[in-house]
Amino acid sequence: PFKRSFLTYCSKQHFLFSRMLSALSLSPYNLLCTSSDKLHHQFMEMDLQEAMKRSANSPFPQSELKNMLYQILSGLHHMHDKWYLHRDLKTSNILVHESGKVALCDFGLARKYQMPLKALTQMVITLWYRPPELLFGENVYGPEVDMWSVGCIFGELLTKEAMLQGRGELDQIDKIFKLFGCPTDDSWPG
Repeated sequence: PFKRSFLTYCSKQHFLFSRMLSALSLSPYNLLCTSSDKLHHQFMEMDLQEAMKRSANSPFPQSELKNMLYQILSGLHHMHDKWYLHRDLKTSNILVHESGKVALCDFGLARKYQMPLKALTQMVITLWYRPPELLFGENVYGPEVDMWSVGCIFGELLTKEAMLQGRGELDQIDKIFKLFGCPTDDSWPG
């Protein structure tokens, strides 16, 4: 509970995230809290999935879409800049405040990564937001897996419906290829 609250807060407060990580040598898997440590963060009324349900009959204004996407990408950029992958971005893991502020949450699958990239768990990211390379068994990956998820979220924001609703990994791959086409040797070498 503290870890998730801490990281949700930090995704909104970039300066605090970097200051606390460097000052306390914290990682998402190694958060320590003394009795004097306090974490205050703004209450977020709902997640993005709920916000889309509530506004199902009307599209988000373009300015609101741009602002939400900017905030999501800004928080994600900050995580990647500190060498962390979220690995489970989806609409239910983005909190929304009535003021229009958004925050990433649920860092249970977050992981520190490094260069050169090393093997990581491939069974991460909720199926509908999982990139094709993970569906094909790749276990060496970096920030691109989070970026795929953001693309899926953006499509969902535009249509108010998940773009790729596979019923299993093979069905998910099929839906990806039907929407984007099959990869070629040029677009996906190896």
